[in-house]
Formats: sequence, structure tokens, C-alpha cells
Amino acid sequence: MKINKALVKHETRNMKWMLIYFSLIAIAGILFFNAGLNRTYMEILSGGLNADESVIMYNTNRMFQSIILPMGIGILLMIYLQFKDSKSIEVGNFLKALPISNKEYYTTKLIGGLISLIIPTIILIVGILLVRNNNMIWISDIHSISLFQDLIIKADSIVNVTAALIMSSLVAIATYTFLFMMQYIVTNIVAGLVIGCLVWLSSTFLLAASAIIYGSFLETIYIGFNDILARGEATFVNYVEPWFYPTNMSYLDSAGISKYNAIFDNIHFVYYKGLGIKIAITLIISIVSIIIGYSLSTKSKVEDNDALISFKWARKLFIIGVTVCSAFLLAVIAQIFLGQFNSLGIIIVSVVLIIGGIIGFIVSKKMTQVKSK
Repeated sequence: MKINKALVKHETRNMKWMLIYFSLIAIAGILFFNAGLNRTYMEILSGGLNADESVIMYNTNRMFQSIILPMGIGILLMIYLQFKDSKSIEVGNFLKALPISNKEYYTTKLIGGLISLIIPTIILIVGILLVRNNNMIWISDIHSISLFQDLIIKADSIVNVTAALIMSSLVAIATYTFLFMMQYIVTNIVAGLVIGCLVWLSSTFLLAASAIIYGSFLETIYIGFNDILARGEATFVNYVEPWFYPTNMSYLDSAGISKYNAIFDNIHFVYYKGLGIKIAITLIISIVSIIIGYSLSTKSKVEDNDALISFKWARKLFIIGVTVCSAFLLAVIAQIFLGQFNSLGIIIVSVVLIIGGIIGFIVSKKMTQVKSK
């Protein structure tokens, strides 16, 4: 498909600033990682070697924690800049008159956004690996005296670190493509971003809300249920919520090693569990979002549609989602005020849950009737 040069020039105007923004975040991440290694080195000089510390992965995790918020803000800002013109009534009517198809708009915008994320990713990966290489002389000393030498060497290897960096970058791309897709479902830019973020995080909220509301009740039926629920929640967050992948590290406390043996009290071995699965999940989310977004772009006529949510099927899903989340939100608030579980409390919370669902249904129904402009 031929890309219109004028359209590319128009999209490049904003994307060049986002490319600079994300590149600065990548450079800041490299500097933060380097500062973390320097801090670890100074701690070793003053306090001695810690024989069981995966230095590279630990500081990589801390680096992710430092850049995840500005990355998220940047993705939201980039989508806003990409759609602020095309979702304006005046500009939308003008664009409609141009000999440019919706497919061209979609492809140009998406490629521009992906380039703005991929180039800084390359900068980040190359920079982290260079810093790692420059510090491996003293880090190898830690590896050589470790009780878990093979495990820690594997954790801090080039392959593992690169996989972790790719995983985090794919999380950003998955988030971007998902929110990008939402702009073809919700006709208002800000509403699309808000709804998209809420959908992105809704599964974690529902799981946590269920644990708060019914955890104590189910514990009385089966002692040990909360332990099962906690493990299930950890697994869920580990794999189902991609936004938490970069900061959600695991600690070595078992694998045939007794946690109660004093020898292992100071283990600092950390790693990213299931990197391959997480990379696959984020890739699938990105690909599915791109395909759905492309399909919707061929059918969506935002400038001619007054409804906040363009498609009828999306309105139905929106109503269901708001109804369920509203029910659990009010039920959680009720449970917090009631405090300790008892039979009367579970009845009250269940009644509040139903009331919350009714309120959510009414509100969401009204919201689907709101005009986008």
C-alpha cells in the first residue's frame, strides 16, 4: 500500500518529539543502571562481598522501576498527539475530503508510534549491555564465590538480560497497540485513554476485590484457602497483567533449599520468571491489537459518529464491564468498613454488591448515550 508523503510529514511532526522523549528515557535508564552498579560496588568496598547476589538483574529491575512511570505517561501523550487532529470535527471533515484511505491513516500512525518506541529500545539494550560489560570484572568475583554460581551466572548472562530488556520493551509496545486500538472504539481521545487503561488493569482489580470480599468467607470453609488464593494471585499477576512484568521479579527461596537454614538468610538471587512466556503473551497482545485496530479502522468513521463508543458490540461489553467493576468496587468499600468477617457481614456485602452492579449498569448505560464531542 502506498503511503501518502504529506500524511507521513504530518505524523512525523509530533512523532519526532516522542522519539526524542523516549530516547531520553532510555538514556536515563542506562545512567540509572550504571549508578546502581556503582552503588553496589561501593557497598562491596565498604561491607564486603555478598556471595549470592545477582547484581545485573537486581539493578535491571530497579532501572525498570525508575522508567516505567515516564514510559506510561509518554505512551498516553503519544496517542493523544496522534489522534488530536483526526478526532477534531473540523480537521476530521477536512481529512475526509482528502484522497487518503482509513487504512493509510492507520498504517502511518501505527508505524510512526512503533518507530518512536523501537529506536529507544535499541538504545536502551545496547547501553545496558555496554555498561554490563564494563563492570563484569568485579561482578565475576561475586559469581566465583557464590553458593549458587551457575544460577547467578545464568541470571546475569547477556542472553537473560537481553531477554528481560526485550520483554519490557514488548510490554510498552503491547500497551501502546492496545490503547491505540481503543481509539477506534471510543471516539473521544481522553475517554478512550481512560477506558483503555481501566480495561488494561481491570483483571487485577477484580481478582484483588474477590480476595478482599470472599477470602475470609472461603477460609472458614477450607482452612488454607487464603494461601492457595495468594499463590493463584501471584501467578495471575506474574502472567496475566503485562504492565507489571518489568517490575515483578522472583526471589530464590526454594528449589530444594530450605528457607529456614541460616546459611541462606542473605540470598539476593532474583530473576524474571517465565521470560519466554511473557514475551509470547506481549507479542500476542500486540499482534491481536494491531489486527483488530486495522479491522476497525476500515469500518470506523469517527468524524461522522456522535456516539462515545462507536460499535454496538463494544457498548454492550462496556456496560457489562462497568456493571461488574462497580459492583465489586462498592462491595470492597463495604467490606473495608465492616472489618472482620461474619455471617451478617457477608450478607450486607452481597447486597451492596448487587446495588453496586445496578448503579454501574445505569451509569454505563447513560455513558453509552453520551455524545463524543
